[in-house]
Amino acid sequence: MHSDEPVAAKTWPARDNTGPQAAVRRLALETEGACMPSDYDGIRSDNIRRRGEDFDDIGRLISERLYSDRTHFIYELLQNAEDAGAFRAAFRLLPDRLEFRHYGARPFDQRDVEAISDVLRGTSKDDPMKIGTHGIGFKSVFAFTKMPEIHSGGEHFRIEHYIRPYEVEAIALQPNETFMMFPFDHPDVPPQEASRQIAERLTTLGARSLLFLDHISELDYEVEGGTLGSYKRVDAAARSPRHVKVQGKVQGARTDSSDPEVEETWLLFDRDVRGPDGTPTRPIHIAYRVEQDRRSGHQRVVPSPDAPLAVSFPTDQRTDLGFLIDGPFVTTSARDNVRLDEEANHRLADETAELVVESLRRLCADGLLSVGVLEAMPLRSPEADRYARGLLRPVHARVKRALEDEDLLPTSDGHYVRARNAKLARGRLTLSSNGRAFSKRVTCSWRVVSYLNPISRRSGMQSPASYHRKTLPSSCVQLSKAISPIA
Repeated sequence: MHSDEPVAAKTWPARDNTGPQAAVRRLALETEGACMPSDYDGIRSDNIRRRGEDFDDIGRLISERLYSDRTHFIYELLQNAEDAGAFRAAFRLLPDRLEFRHYGARPFDQRDVEAISDVLRGTSKDDPMKIGTHGIGFKSVFAFTKMPEIHSGGEHFRIEHYIRPYEVEAIALQPNETFMMFPFDHPDVPPQEASRQIAERLTTLGARSLLFLDHISELDYEVEGGTLGSYKRVDAAARSPRHVKVQGKVQGARTDSSDPEVEETWLLFDRDVRGPDGTPTRPIHIAYRVEQDRRSGHQRVVPSPDAPLAVSFPTDQRTDLGFLIDGPFVTTSARDNVRLDEEANHRLADETAELVVESLRRLCADGLLSVGVLEAMPLRSPEADRYARGLLRPVHARVKRALEDEDLLPTSDGHYVRARNAKLARGRLTLSSNGRAFSKRVTCSWRVVSYLNPISRRSGMQSPASYHRKTLPSSCVQLSKAISPIA
């Protein structure tokens, strides 16, 4: 049984209280000082009454056993900041602690203190437009610390034994700043090991972590004596589809010197969806990576081979697609994966399939539906077997039907044809309509049409590999290596 006496808190080095920034912080502290802090004693007593004197075993289970990766709490912190409306977030990793700041969000109030000090009382679970719903995410920080400390608005407190908040000395904050500190005092994880694991996670965040967020557009991290990382998202327009640019720059000892800077442009399509009760939820997004063609100067879609399913942040769920999917899928409690047994997720998969087909039509209308788009579609084998059995089976089926029935295969003269009207003839693809052959070639491989058009498969026609490859556009040869027909 634990005593309700607070554990002696470690004193950390004070901030620099000189200069103009310190003056701003002092003014902010004076302003926030007018806000009464929460009743920490009352919250603590209520939590103990409801959860019991000895909550450590349950708390340890949640923080250390629920997550396959201890460092997943980094995403939990970002999720909380996103749900609070922050526009910027920053991590600072020191040998004995991790500091996390976010800016622009509303400050903590008593409801937030109650939620973060308890379990199953998250403030996001009643808001379907927010990411967090389980009310246990913050507890993941206890995998590395015993006493996280939080400063926001007029709230200055630390949490002990998972559910017991205690008031701490107030510190000066910048306007709209929330500051959290996590000392590495876990008995089973030495500070050096904690620092190493967290550094590895921070250096793999990547610019794409910002792609599907609504609020956080800037993310920075600093590993003392190591790496500095800075990421930014720029939205070109608010309507769908919209171009979103993500940029990243990494410097320091841990940097992969071959790629210290990254800049990617994505074309995002979205579709509004509703929950089972008809309540609007976060929309579904799909994102195609686009690049500028060096020869023509025009934009073109390129497949992205590493495309996990995202619920605002990447999950461990593979899609085997060449584009990104994000949506309000129901996740596991750890939020690192998507529940395959959840009926709501299968409804979202159906909605996603419709959005993918809508995007193909729009790309076609805009002249962007190219071989690169087809390479990103769920047509490959052996991945096709997983498409047919998995959560995203509707995407596979719906795309196949659309390419069969609609003019969505690009031709060499800039037009489009449906797979039913594409036929292979002597190493090249020609269009046929009412039995009449045309000389225009389809700028995609025989294997795509062979997969989509059973008539071509049964006709005994051979793969272009059996003919002179020089008669085919180079994109056809490239695509024929990536896409195989399904027997």
